[in-house]
This record gives sequence, C-alpha cells and structure tokens, in this order.
Amino acid sequence: MVRPLVGMWDDQTRYRVIDPVSGRSEVVTIMGTEEELKDPRFLEEIEHYAQESVAKGWKKVRDKPHMNDQQVKELPHILRDIKSSKRYKRENLHGRWW
Repeated sequence: MVRPLVGMWDDQTRYRVIDPVSGRSEVVTIMGTEEELKDPRFLEEIEHYAQESVAKGWKKVRDKPHMNDQQVKELPHILRDIKSSKRYKRENLHGRWW
C-alpha cells in the first residue's frame, strides 16, 4: 500500500514533501522562470513530480532495524569475525568454506 504524501510551499522556490504518518519531510528546490512559477498548471505538475521523486528516494532507503540488548553486546564479536574472515580470504585467495 502506498501512503499518500502531502506537500506545502516553504517559499516561492522550495516545496516541502511530508509523510503524514511518520512525520518525515524533505525539501525540494523548484527551478523555473517567473512565468512558470506563476502558472498554476505548472505548479501542480511540479508538486506531483516532487512527491513522486521523494517517494522513490525514500523507497530506496530502508529503516535501520532495532537491535535488542543481546544483539548490541554480540555486535563487536560478529564484526571481529567478519574482519578476520576477510583477512583470511585476502591472504589465502579463498574463503574458509568451500
């Protein structure tokens, strides 16, 4: 399900796109001539384009998963294992498991 985004003008050339559910927002700078920025049809198209482009950008970015206390404590050990595994692979030209 796609959540509808809303937008509002900060000033004549800046349009703020807002996700009403999460409260996340992003400002899009609109470039155009004075005549274009006064044309309501142009502004309507630009608003729609800004909302679509921001939605695409937000889709690519995933939220960071929340870690519980146990996972936080295990993280340094896991990172150390990954680092030593990469070092082993670099030195021996193959991984540990084949």
